[in-house]
Amino acid sequence: MLASEVVAGAQEALHTGFDQKAGYLAEHVISRFPRHAQARLVRALSAEMAGEFDQALDDLRFVTSAEPLNFQAALAYARIFRHRDDEPRAKAEALRAVELVPQPPDYDVLETALEILGLDGAALPITPAVFARIHLRSGWPGTAIRYAVRAIDDEPDRVDIRLALAESLWRLNRLSLCEEQCTIIFDRANDCVRAAVMLAHVLAERGRTAEGQDLLDRAGEIDPEYREGRQMLAQLELHRLVLPEAPQIDPPPTLHSDHQRASDTESQQQSVHAADAPAATLDHPDGRPTSPEMAVGLDPDQHGKRLEKTAPAPVPTAPVSSTIQAPSPATRLGRNPDPPEELAENLTITQIDWARELIHRANWIEAERVIREISSDTEVSPDDVDNLLEEAASHETIAAVCWQLLGDFRMRTRRPQAATEAYLRATTRQRESSD
Repeated sequence: MLASEVVAGAQEALHTGFDQKAGYLAEHVISRFPRHAQARLVRALSAEMAGEFDQALDDLRFVTSAEPLNFQAALAYARIFRHRDDEPRAKAEALRAVELVPQPPDYDVLETALEILGLDGAALPITPAVFARIHLRSGWPGTAIRYAVRAIDDEPDRVDIRLALAESLWRLNRLSLCEEQCTIIFDRANDCVRAAVMLAHVLAERGRTAEGQDLLDRAGEIDPEYREGRQMLAQLELHRLVLPEAPQIDPPPTLHSDHQRASDTESQQQSVHAADAPAATLDHPDGRPTSPEMAVGLDPDQHGKRLEKTAPAPVPTAPVSSTIQAPSPATRLGRNPDPPEELAENLTITQIDWARELIHRANWIEAERVIREISSDTEVSPDDVDNLLEEAASHETIAAVCWQLLGDFRMRTRRPQAATEAYLRATTRQRESSD
């Protein structure tokens, strides 16, 4: 599974008050990716809830270096400083959390920050830093530059403001000025992922592609799925950088136990329903049990033929890379329905056939999993992969994922222009879904 999926489970545990479980899940990711920013953030918040403030601050320092725009980290700083009776620093961090303009709005963050500041929403000042970020997100980088410059004049040490300036320059293709700002950012936050992505692109544009790729790879230690990199590079018409496939990690044991408990609960519920349901057979006059079909007058011979027709197909022996067995609940942990009769009658079906069948059934979770496998299988024809991903992208539920996979696949097959188009569509779909 992806590290982000484990982190999402950790964040959910944190929100529901299970800070120890959240810390355990975060540690599971950190054991594989020691510099994973989001996992380090969860571990910091878990430590804060446990009153281990020094440990929390250690992780928060790394998170703010890697992600200067992380408003959760800023607010955690504010809470810890307030707990230590350092009101000036607490208010400064709370104001920074508000100025980072959480997107979408996180009202819990805003409420807590305003409470620390002792202000209500109407009294909150609108600073040049806020205007710079709003204009940048609205697609007006030129105006964002003017506000960012004013904000830096007032607070030259604010890395988050300088990052907004650098990104505005980058979007306008003013690469030399962008490089200058990124250099200043690295002096104060040498783990900053967004600055690394921009500088990697600048180096690649100057013919130093290997240096740019190396810088991007180092950023992958912090963001191993390259979420920031994909989102930013998707805005370009063309770039020379290669984004690797997202690495997989072993699921934490607790996820297996949670799944087993859920399966056991479902089995118990089914047993209760079966016990409460009326009998499914009636006594035959000669003492033999009668099936429901026979009870309504069906010929027993026809019933036997129907059961024989729907019997499961033999297990195929072909390699998984080329063909797959039509899965059953036993082989897929209950996630897949059995294949329809027209597929079950065949010994094997291709992965692409099975992916299309899953899409037809609207089994989106399993369809996405199979599509990911196909997109990374070097033995499948590139044209077949292209066609499948474009077909799948026409379905709104998995459109963003499929366009992203298509962009990655086209980059691996050395079609950067076509990859850029796919990345742009992925970004558009993500924005539409978030709206």
